[in-house]
Amino acid sequence: MALQKLQALDSEAFQSRIIERRESALVFFASDWSAPCREMETAVLQAADHFYGTVPFYQVDPDNEPLIAAKHEVVAIPTLIFFARGEERERIVGVRKCKDLEEEIQRLL
Repeated sequence: MALQKLQALDSEAFQSRIIERRESALVFFASDWSAPCREMETAVLQAADHFYGTVPFYQVDPDNEPLIAAKHEVVAIPTLIFFARGEERERIVGVRKCKDLEEEIQRLL
């Protein structure tokens, strides 16, 4: 059972929760129609549970929010971006296993 769901962000929420709040956060850029995104979503949800209460996880669908994707130069999905103090710190593109993803996130924290 997932402790944490990925909260969808629109442009306004992205600005207030990621850029202005300036806390650490992970943003998963993915679309429902993409098989690799669906595969990666499983690992992201498991990682979100692992880091529950430590770092929030969000989701942006580039098809619905093309301006956010363009501003952050998301050209391939799935893409996971770790933000710290309102700025991109690290980017993971493509499918990763949960263990690898958790190790990368732990390194960033």
